Amino acid sequence: MIQPYCIAYLVRYFNKDPNTSQWWASWAAAGIVISAIMAMLIAHMANTYFSKVGARIRVACCALIYRKSMRLSHTSLGQTTVGQILNIMSNDVNRFDEFTFFSRSLITAPLQAVIVIYLLWPLLRWACFAGIIVLVLFIPFQVLMGRRFRSIRQKTAKITDSRIRLMQEIIAGMRVIKMYAWEQPFAQLVATARK
Repeated sequence: MIQPYCIAYLVRYFNKDPNTSQWWASWAAAGIVISAIMAMLIAHMANTYFSKVGARIRVACCALIYRKSMRLSHTSLGQTTVGQILNIMSNDVNRFDEFTFFSRSLITAPLQAVIVIYLLWPLLRWACFAGIIVLVLFIPFQVLMGRRFRSIRQKTAKITDSRIRLMQEIIAGMRVIKMYAWEQPFAQLVATARK
């Protein structure tokens, strides 16, 4: 947020504004560089912190899934496939990583919007709301795309589950497949499942 003010001061200085000085113009240039470096360092530290939090949550969820799968009864084991458990541990748990990485935007984005409107109000008056209105108008589009992505993701999870189940059965029956020389038909079956 400091950079636009520094750039505005530099523009006024290079337009020969009498209210500017070379001393303050050089400080404005330094402010641009320092604020860019500080923004980069703070963003990197926040990304690192939230990545660690997401990894801890993911590992804890995987441990809970493992513990629960070890305590399943025989009837529950018959209803739950290894593919479903692997799918949950590899795909679904990664959503916690994504959530922790992007969750800070739930707090910072509205705060930044309020600060930007406050800073732009003296310059633009009502025109400063144009960007906010455009963002609000795109919310239904984002919701629609999110639902579409979720449905595609669910279809992909079912296909992945069936493919993992097929591979598990092939590996379990490898001796029989080798004994009857059924490698080619099962290779074609796996190739079809991968498509």
